[in-house]
Amino acid sequence: MPPLSQAISPPTDNQSSDMKQTCIPLFFFAILALCFLSGCGSRDSQPSGMGPLSDFLFEGAVDGWSGSTVDNVYWLENQASDPNDIRYFYTAANKSAFGKRTAEVEIFTEHMDPESRAGLLYGFQESTRSYYLIVAGCNGSIDMYLKDNDGFQLSQSSSVGAKPNKPIRIQIKEDGQQLTILANGKTLSSIGNNSIGKGQLGIAAFGSGKFGFTNYQETPSSDTPKRKDIIPLAAKRASYPLSDCVYFGDASWDIKASHELEIPLIGIGRKPHLFTKQNRKPHFRDFKEVEPIVKALKRFG
Repeated sequence: MPPLSQAISPPTDNQSSDMKQTCIPLFFFAILALCFLSGCGSRDSQPSGMGPLSDFLFEGAVDGWSGSTVDNVYWLENQASDPNDIRYFYTAANKSAFGKRTAEVEIFTEHMDPESRAGLLYGFQESTRSYYLIVAGCNGSIDMYLKDNDGFQLSQSSSVGAKPNKPIRIQIKEDGQQLTILANGKTLSSIGNNSIGKGQLGIAAFGSGKFGFTNYQETPSSDTPKRKDIIPLAAKRASYPLSDCVYFGDASWDIKASHELEIPLIGIGRKPHLFTKQNRKPHFRDFKEVEPIVKALKRFG
């Protein structure tokens, strides 16, 4: 395998932070709250498609990338000016499970450019932004990259072949400080060092094109909190009582969470039927409807 500089252009990690669910204190200045939320993007839950990552995936456009869900497949598309830009998502680390975890995801590669890759994010360290990528290309290649202080390095490469309209399943298994990599059920390689057996798990994509993800799984399960746990936590960290919050959501899971917590909900997104069916108002298509949303916030005040 040629060195990275001869194989594909290295990814550009411009990602500033992971997405987080947010609650809005009523007495925050409304326009600032709306600007913050529109920057975070809209979220939906795809429990059968992306498992514990569901609450961290955005729908719509964020930082040059767009996200959408069709038939339990989460599609990411790089619309940024940098064709080598990278986007990743990760769950909360379950430290008690370090060294004995598995993770897997299925990748649809037919809409990816030849130099693009998508797959698993492994061992993400938030403090140093170091991690591994175990990713697939449209030609059936399975590559492993290490991102550390020296940038991106191609560690190993193999191939399982690509079939039209068929996803490639990538899987990793930990055994202490040993990591086994599989694709479509076939063991490809195994590595071991002191960076294995820790860090966060998730998915990643880099390059141009459209990347499809489905059937993301982790075992043991991550420590990613449920929505009804995220909202009080966000309020506590902002030093405001939960009773002064209004929740913006776009899915049935949001309706359920706001009901359980007994806080107001403003519906956002392209699924108004979910809210009308349960007689939940108000609902807006997106955050561009600034004046009506501000009026709704004031009514809850």
